Amino acid sequence: SKKAIARAKELFLTSLPTLRSPRTYTVMIGALSRGGDPNGAVELLADAKIHGIMPNVYMYNAAMSACTEPAALLAVYQQMKADKVAPDQYTNRMVKRAQQGQVGSGREEMSTDQSWL
Repeated sequence: SKKAIARAKELFLTSLPTLRSPRTYTVMIGALSRGGDPNGAVELLADAKIHGIMPNVYMYNAAMSACTEPAALLAVYQQMKADKVAPDQYTNRMVKRAQQGQVGSGREEMSTDQSWL
């Protein structure tokens, strides 16, 4: 539920920064994405940097999958490129969809097309 995700975010942000890792950030960003909080998902990328954790492709992909507007997804992608984080095929699929004016992960297509693995 959105309430549970909001509580998890609150606990995450009040936890000791030394307990956070790229994996825990990815999980939290993914939860915010699924919970419909794209701004919160993108904000956690900045929070990671503040605490000395450079976002990786998984963190960026999770944040991009939260975006509800193509322009927002492409802005996150530009940030990813500026941070010199290499995209993977999942990233490329989301960016291609955003360039076509669509958002969403394209998971439906990927479930039948395993070439992105």
